Amino acid sequence: MNGSMRTAFLLLLLGAVAPVLAQEHRHGGDPQPRESAAGSEEREVLYWYDPMHPEHRFDAPGPSPFMDMDLLPRYADEAPDVVSLAPGLAQRMNIRTAVVEYARLTRIVSTVGAIDVDQTRVMHLHARVAGWIESVHVHAVGDPVAKGQLLFTLYAPELVNAEEELLHAAGRGEPGLLAAAREKLRALGVQSEVIGEVERTRNLLREVPWRARHAGVVSLLGMREGMFVGAGEILLETVDLASLWLTAEVFPADAAKLAIGQGAEVRLPQWPGRTIDARIAYIYPTLDPVTRTVRVRVPLDNSDGTLQPGAWASVRLLGKAGDPVLSIPREALIRTGTEHRVVTREDGDRFRVHRVEPGMESDGRVEIRAGLEAGMNVVVSGQFLLDSEASFRAGFERLEAAEMGSEEVHPETVAGTGDVRSIDAGQGRIRLRHDPIPELGWPAMVMGFRIEGELPAGLKPGDAVHFEMLREPDAQGDYVIRALHKPTQSRVHDHD
Repeated sequence: MNGSMRTAFLLLLLGAVAPVLAQEHRHGGDPQPRESAAGSEEREVLYWYDPMHPEHRFDAPGPSPFMDMDLLPRYADEAPDVVSLAPGLAQRMNIRTAVVEYARLTRIVSTVGAIDVDQTRVMHLHARVAGWIESVHVHAVGDPVAKGQLLFTLYAPELVNAEEELLHAAGRGEPGLLAAAREKLRALGVQSEVIGEVERTRNLLREVPWRARHAGVVSLLGMREGMFVGAGEILLETVDLASLWLTAEVFPADAAKLAIGQGAEVRLPQWPGRTIDARIAYIYPTLDPVTRTVRVRVPLDNSDGTLQPGAWASVRLLGKAGDPVLSIPREALIRTGTEHRVVTREDGDRFRVHRVEPGMESDGRVEIRAGLEAGMNVVVSGQFLLDSEASFRAGFERLEAAEMGSEEVHPETVAGTGDVRSIDAGQGRIRLRHDPIPELGWPAMVMGFRIEGELPAGLKPGDAVHFEMLREPDAQGDYVIRALHKPTQSRVHDHD
């Protein structure tokens, strides 16, 4: 690392934490390692090290294996991951904490879904004999239909002949013939009410009426007055909208958390603040061939008629609460793209940075699988400033180690900015138009990268991004992006 690059790096680090250091100085902060108030308590030693080779750590004191000198102790209050504030400064910085504790977290899958008709409530009406439509009493798709409403009348010679057989059997008073005549008319689609009317009045009905068996809405109309229809033709389709289906799509990993009977919360954009409570009725056993997602069916009650097929809705699918797990508030977790950290408050105004392994998230809390213990106090407000101070100290140590080494140290990764051109999540690839990268001697250009890890939620072509990539290509010749995130503020850029 040449002198100009070291100077620039030091200025960058100092700029990040200058407000904190200045505030500590103004309020009596001591840059030297602080002893206990009594001045007689023994300070905690974390490890021993050689100041000429600080990257090596030793568990016990003794002579340095590198130089003709003794190892020096590294005290707990001097550790790079520990930050001590002047008395009263934590209160002025509005630092708040929460306790690390066990809690039962509900597995929640958030997604979107489309509202459609209930396929079990779709009714078709087909002609079973050839004939002519004499009159039609529903006129357009979308017309409401009440149960028992007259739909149309049909003249068919075959139906008239069957009616004559019924009257003949009724006149002879033979139960067997009468039952057979009735069954023939039912087989031809004539409704029982019409058959009863013919028997009662002993009159032939030239125009046989058809009435709606269910309430609903006309979704298909295949007849008009005077039309000739053949046997098998569809005349009418109705759908009952009192119940609808919401079909949501989830990733296979999320589908494994769900089961039939679990709850669902549905929200529609046209009704802000309103939530519809429902339950999962079916999880489809196959993946969608295009989106590679699993479909989940949630029935919705629409007896008031306020829901409309074709609408989109946001859905929260609620799994059962599992066993108690160690958890912290979500705002306490610091995500960097390559690791996850939290800051804990120790005695007084002393804070320590911990690397943690997070798990599932639910209702504002995050499971912590490793890195913390129950009863610790994690910082939920002001943690980013404390983490920056710890990173500043660690950066100085790495810089000192690099300067003391015999070889120039090159960072493994370089950072860059750019705009998303296309995303292939299935292949783990992304295409960017990146800005110039001076460390590699690259000008601005469009190229493809392989992605390690997950992409930010909602990332789409046209978004501005910051990324961290490996300096060297992998064995396949691909340049690999290790971390990528969207900046909090949009930037002005040119499009090709």
